[in-house]
Amino acid sequence: MLTGCIVTDKIDWTQPNVPPSIVSTQPAITRILVVDLPDTGSDTSEEAFQVTIREPNGGDVFVQRFVWLEGHDQPVFSPDRIAGRVPVSSTTQEAVFPFLISHRFFEAGKCARVELDVTDQQPADDASTGPEPARAVWWVAARNTMLGSVEMTRCPQ
Repeated sequence: MLTGCIVTDKIDWTQPNVPPSIVSTQPAITRILVVDLPDTGSDTSEEAFQVTIREPNGGDVFVQRFVWLEGHDQPVFSPDRIAGRVPVSSTTQEAVFPFLISHRFFEAGKCARVELDVTDQQPADDASTGPEPARAVWWVAARNTMLGSVEMTRCPQ
């Protein structure tokens, strides 16, 4: 004969919130991206970036883009700096997010850091609150024929 007990209290089981992650990037974040700017005039070109995001909890993710320039202690935001909502596929739990950064945010002869933050919660105005985001960082060397080389050791940290 076996003995046991029956639990009659309801147990609330909530699945833990697993933060989203970045599973791939284009271009690869393992190399410095070189951007050739014109010597004079404005450049209306754009640089294409793309990330694949995995969100195991389902639901949407939120993204924010930043461009940091050498010699600036505040980010220069892209025109769509407001957090965007990205739908995640319920079957693959992934989302592909392409975006463009205008060359007008880069300065010839200087380096820049392009940053994409991903979170599963609406970002607050105060970046110090909320969970740590998943982050992709690309290093960009902007040059032209007059200022050919870029000293990458001076890039924004």
